[in-house]
This record gives sequence, C-alpha cells and structure tokens, in this order.
Amino acid sequence: MGQKVGSKRKTFLGNILFYCLVLIPVSWGSFSINYTYVICYLRGSYKRISNPILAIFPLYLFICYFLSFFGASGNMSVRQLLSFLVYFLGIGLLYVYFSEESIESLIKAVIFVSICYCLWVGIILLVYNAYFNLSDIYSLKSSLRTYVWAWPQSFLPLVVFSFLVIYGRRSKRMGWLSYSVLLLLLVILYFSATRSAYISLLVGLLGYIAGVILKRDRNRYREMFFVLSASALLVAILSVYSETHIVHNLVNLFERIYSAISNFVLGKAPEIGSDAQRIDEWTVAIQTLINYANILTGTGFIGVYNYISAQGSLDSQYFGLLFKVGILGLLFFVYGFIKLLRFWYYRDLAVFAGILSIFVYGAFNETLQLPYTMFLIMALLSHCDSHSKEGACVGITK
Repeated sequence: MGQKVGSKRKTFLGNILFYCLVLIPVSWGSFSINYTYVICYLRGSYKRISNPILAIFPLYLFICYFLSFFGASGNMSVRQLLSFLVYFLGIGLLYVYFSEESIESLIKAVIFVSICYCLWVGIILLVYNAYFNLSDIYSLKSSLRTYVWAWPQSFLPLVVFSFLVIYGRRSKRMGWLSYSVLLLLLVILYFSATRSAYISLLVGLLGYIAGVILKRDRNRYREMFFVLSASALLVAILSVYSETHIVHNLVNLFERIYSAISNFVLGKAPEIGSDAQRIDEWTVAIQTLINYANILTGTGFIGVYNYISAQGSLDSQYFGLLFKVGILGLLFFVYGFIKLLRFWYYRDLAVFAGILSIFVYGAFNETLQLPYTMFLIMALLSHCDSHSKEGACVGITK
C-alpha cells in the first residue's frame, strides 16, 4: 500500500515538473518558442474524441490550409506552414488522454510557474531599482521587456488564471501563504499596466462571485468579501503611490471602447489611441478578408502581414482566428470555450473563473497563439471531452 502511494506521489511530482518545463515562457524576439508540449504525444495515452463537433477541429484546420492554395494570394510561405502546425499540434492534444491527476498536476504547474515568473519580475525591480521609475507604470511596462521574457502581455493570461484558482481554492490550512501569493500576483499584475489583464481579472472575479452566489456557498461569503476588500484597498494604495488613477483610467477605457464602436458603426474615422488603433486594424482586416479570401474559412493561416504592410498581429485572438480560419473556425473555438466553461462551472468554480479570464483576455491580445496557453486550454478541453457525459466511455490506447 505504501509503495503504491509513494509511486503515485512520484508520478504526480514528475508530471508537475514536466508541465513546468512546458510552461516556461521562452521567447526569441517577439516569438514564443517553447513547444515542448509535443512530448505529450510520445509519453501520453491516446483516446478518440467523443464530441462530434470537437472531432471536426483538426480536419477543419487542414481543409482551411488546403483551400489557401487556391486563394487569391498565391503566396505560400514557411511562416504560413508554421502557423498551421502551431494550431494543428495544439488542437491535436484533444486526442491525448489527460487524467484527473494529470490535470491537477498541470494546474499546480501553472500556479508554480506563474509565482516564479512574478518573483523574477520582483527581483528585477529590486536589483535594478535605480533604472526604473516605479511611479510611472507605463514606462515600467516598456522597460521590463529587456529583462523579462514574454513581458507583459504574453504570459499574463496564466498569471491571472493562477490568481483566480488560488483565490477560489484558498483554505484555512494554507492560511496566509495563499494571501501572500495573491498579494504578489496582484502587485505584478498592477505594474504590468495591461488593461486587458485588469479587465480579464475583474470579469473572472465577477464570474466566480456569481457562481458562489448561484450555488449558495455561504461558507465562502465572508472570506470572499475580505479578500476583495483587501485587494481593492491595495490597488487604491498602489494607484496613489504611482500617481495612476486606475478607476478613472478604467472608466476612460470603457468610454473609448464605446466611442470606437460608435465610430465604426457610423463609419466615422477612428480617434487617436491604442484602442482606436485596434478597431482600425480589425476593420481593415475584415475588409481584407472579404476582398481577398473566403470569409467562411479565412486565409488558411496566411497572416495579416501578407496583406497589410508593417502589420504583424491584430491584437486580438478572435480577430486573428477570424482572419486565419474564418467564421466557421472562430465558432469552433468559441464552442470549445463554452463547453469548457460549462464543464468546469460544475466541477471547480476556481478553474471556471480562470478559463473565463483567458476567454476575455483573448479579446484584446493573443492567447491560443501562444504555446503555453494553447497547451493549457487544449489539455483542459481534452479532459472535459473524456469526462463529460458523452465521453464517459472513451476508448483509450497506449
């Protein structure tokens, strides 16, 4: 009996170490290059996809890529092939079986790597304090890119995910250790000066609170109120210290989004600013898609750079998907997210809130394009497919 427990513990720790390796945000320039998750194809067990819609995913991606050879562009490239392989290998994880223990190991690995990432940012701030102006978080956001991989937008979805999981799973046994980690993550998120991280964290917290209320989990009410109040107080203090009025900025952000959407609907010229620039990029991308490709299946992984000069990204996972794999492909991915949210709402509210935050974050930045986020979402979705009602008796082969 003791040997079995010891063996399970070693396997559990081994999985955590492996997943930590997979999740390290290694970058080369602006590209994330850690695709070690492909090792899962060698070390894992295989299953069939029980959900018929999910089963179409890999085939659909291949069809989109194949159709691009008959498109108006006629300019196939290595970059297009690599983009196709990134998505195809990620979606292929739906055929890999992830057990309960594997998923729990993965979630713990995400939390561990996120903590290490935030500690590294904190160490850089302390060691090179003379080079940074902590009272100006927007200049700090740019300055840290030289010292920290994937800073700030690329790895933050997993930091927000970790915050929400720790927040939702906190217990009296962990006590102030959980609160200390939450404090660390919140401070680093604040200094990232990334509004998409703020919004995704806020929506994730609201989703968690709504779930607690709907499930009438009264044991969580008092503690939830305490953590939220402490977080709000901390943000207020940091806002005053850094001379950044975060509430005013968030209100201003929503006003600018409303203005940008209004201008788009009315056909007016976009205003100056990053939000207006995003709306302008998305508008041009949709017009390009309609004029030069099939809006149903997209460009077949030909990036926007091939059509619009000096444009490398659309700053939105969903507009990126719409451009590369069309409306049908976008609907496939949205369906996968909805299925995930429904499954984890009943299984674990903390993970549900984390997935919801990644879903929201993708509206303003790339998520699935990044290997570690793609791996997390597809592993969770594969597990969901195996353990939902229609996947209760999935065939597994070694």
